[in-house]
Formats: sequence, C-alpha cells, structure tokens
Amino acid sequence: MNLADGLDGLAGGMVLLCLCAISLFAVASGNATVTAIALIEAGAVLGFLRFNTHPARVFMGDSGSQMLGFSVGALALLATQGETCALSAALPLLLLGLPIMDTLTVMMTRIHAGRSPFSADKTHLHHRLLALGFAHREAVLLIYLLQVCLVLLAYFLRFELDSEIILAFCVFAAGVLGSLRWATVSGWRLGQLHSSAESAVISTAFMRQSGSHLSLSVS
Repeated sequence: MNLADGLDGLAGGMVLLCLCAISLFAVASGNATVTAIALIEAGAVLGFLRFNTHPARVFMGDSGSQMLGFSVGALALLATQGETCALSAALPLLLLGLPIMDTLTVMMTRIHAGRSPFSADKTHLHHRLLALGFAHREAVLLIYLLQVCLVLLAYFLRFELDSEIILAFCVFAAGVLGSLRWATVSGWRLGQLHSSAESAVISTAFMRQSGSHLSLSVS
C-alpha cells in the first residue's frame, strides 16, 4: 500500500473500498469486532479523502500508508479465516490484488533490469497510466474502477474454491498487465482517443450542417 501511494487520493480510495468490502464479509462471517474496526477506519479514511483528493492539502505519508496497509491485510485475514467461516480463505488476494500485483510487477521489472527491487523508479501502475496520457484524476478513477472490479469479483466468488479465486486473480492481473504492455508497445495514448472523439463530433456536426444546407437548396 505504501508503494501505491503515488497520487493524491489513490491509496486512501483503494483502502476505503477494501475496508467497505471487509466490513461486508465480516458481517457475513459474524465477526462483529472486525466489522466495527473496518467501519471506523473507513469513516476516518473518508474524512481524510476530503482533503487528500487532487489537489491534496493533507498527505498520508509512509507511516499512514503502512498502517493502513497493515490494517487492511490483518482485517481481511480475520474476516475470511477460521474453521466456522464459510468464506473462501483466498479472498484477501482479490481485495488486495492491485497493490500485490503492482508490487510484484515493479520488483520483477527492477530485478530483470539488474537493479535492486527496492530502488525507486516510475514503473508503478499509476506512473504507467500517466505515461499513457491519463490526467491525474483519470488515472486515479481508473484504478478505483479496477479496485471495484476486484471487490465485485471477491463478492461473487466468496464461497468458491481457493483455486478458482487464485485463477481469477491471475486472469485479472494478466488482462491489466497485458493491456498496459500492448498500449506501451503500440504507442497508444489517451490523447489519440480524445482526438478521435473530437473529430467524430466535428464530422457529425459538419454532415448535419451540410444536410440542412442541401435541404434548403432543394426547397
């Protein structure tokens, strides 16, 4: 979670979504303590995001991101583990899938390049989105959307086998990383999509205007 804290509101929003999902799973498993702690932390993070969204006036810092990361990891385990819990024990993999995927990918990239896995660079998920032309808010909202997808996936697979959940996470990660790889190799940029949309709007308006002129001429 500390590595994911690279844009205003990014880590806080991801944690908020995770805590809401954890509280839901804790209610299903009958763990009132985890439910209460998750909801209290979710309320605190929500208040923090009021001042941490772009442009941020208050920042989380390393201690804040590490504390939240530890809390989310511990609460996710407590909400889904236990002999009497009917939920799949692999659900935390989906709830924390984005920071796990980002951390493993970045470290493997650094090791492959012959550098320390703990060295600083700009190969994180949010950095790659910015390099593809996404604005600050657009990159954050897209990562929020990916986190929502993982939360929904965890909800619908909450009673499935651990192996199926691990497979679902691998497919999700492969899809995200494959899309980023394709966009990087092909030179795709979000600005191209905006330009195409603007061109389509202009062409449509021109065709409508031409059609109206033609109708007047016929009249």
